[in-house]
Amino acid sequence: MPSDIEIAQQAKMMRIADVARDKLGISDEHLEPYG
Repeated sequence: MPSDIEIAQQAKMMRIADVARDKLGISDEHLEPYG
């Protein structure tokens, strides 16, 4: 069984705007980036 760090290192990172648009169907005009 792979360790937690091995699983994390295999994960593909995505920009949050791409996740919101592609996975959740939220358009860019409805996002308010801050932080």
